[in-house]
Amino acid sequence: MRLHKPNLAAALVLATATAASPASAGTAHVQVVQANNAFATDLYRQLASQDRENLFISPFSIHTAMAMTSLGSRGITAREMARVLHLEMSRDSLLAGYDALLTRINFDREAPEPARENGEVISRTAPPSQLRMANALWAERQYPFERSYLERVQRHFRARLDTLDFRSRPEPARDVINRWVETQTCDRIKDLIPPGLIDDSTRLILANAIYFKDKWEEMFWDRATKDRPFYLVSGETVQVPQMQQTGYFDYAETEELQLLSLPYRNRDLDMVVVLPRTNNGLSDLERRFTVANLTGWLAKLTRHEVEVTLPKWTFESGIMLKDVLRTMGITQAFAWPGADFTGMSSTGELFIDEVLHKAFVAVDESGTEAAAATVEDMKVGAVAMEPPKPKPAIFTADHPFVFLIRHRASSAILFLGRVANPKPTSSR
Repeated sequence: MRLHKPNLAAALVLATATAASPASAGTAHVQVVQANNAFATDLYRQLASQDRENLFISPFSIHTAMAMTSLGSRGITAREMARVLHLEMSRDSLLAGYDALLTRINFDREAPEPARENGEVISRTAPPSQLRMANALWAERQYPFERSYLERVQRHFRARLDTLDFRSRPEPARDVINRWVETQTCDRIKDLIPPGLIDDSTRLILANAIYFKDKWEEMFWDRATKDRPFYLVSGETVQVPQMQQTGYFDYAETEELQLLSLPYRNRDLDMVVVLPRTNNGLSDLERRFTVANLTGWLAKLTRHEVEVTLPKWTFESGIMLKDVLRTMGITQAFAWPGADFTGMSSTGELFIDEVLHKAFVAVDESGTEAAAATVEDMKVGAVAMEPPKPKPAIFTADHPFVFLIRHRASSAILFLGRVANPKPTSSR
């Protein structure tokens, strides 16, 4: 008898099987933020240890997708996912937390379908400041999924639900999903699912897309941007455009590093740059890049006059995360036989085949544009007053550094990355 393997793509919210009394929505959303940020730093260190190249991910996208998936997990599978995702809480608390967090961040609206002509985008109306996340599920139309699971994901993760014919039309199904991702990310993330990943054994695709674009609260002047040396970890230098301005920002420093918060016009969001003191200090910074240390560093931020030098950069990354997540401790979910997703379907055939993630970021004088998408492929087995003027701090990001984009009101890390070399246009 032929065993059909399951295939899962995208982000699902996980409700763990931990027996605990449901927390209030307010408490639960804080727990989800803490879980996301702990997972973000864990995942970053794992990926950063693999090479020295530029890196950019949306841990929020990945965490949301995995959480949705874990909502349908049971037994050892559920416990492993809960531990790695730091979601060791009741299912009710998980759902309440994500529901409240998504409402607070206002990620509850999909992008409108752009005007097209002969399949090509001819116009797209977009506000100057955007922050949007969308979730979606595409189920094999003839497969017996648990209605309660689908309803919870739809309700609490605001996920759209559609059915597709994976059995006989896998490639057209792939085109539908890739088109949705492109629309949600304003065409920044293309071809997320490569040819061949979806086949006749695919039973469910879960997807998460996140898009952010905003201007700096204090924009850099174009005329101040000049080519200057950027010192690579290798000891080499490259000439790259570096922006400059002096202003009042939230700033902190320790013996080993400097932190700078650059707010966007939507002051709920900012970019935090974590800069080692020395040109070759990135490895040591990344070894100490835990959620506890990061929280402590951020708590030191205070208003200060700062002379800022920051490079411009644009790059994208594409990562297959299955092996990384296995290394982090999620093993059973990828095993066939062995995975237990009976909360999704009582057949017991489902497992995660692959987790795909793509992200894009562009930083220049006006602001930042960032986008990311995650899919899981499941197959069947088969403004403050200025302080007295001290001497301005000097913040010169002319060597490798870590940066993150966060929702300040909730403290959720949305995007996270490393600039090892601003010159390349892509990485990974």
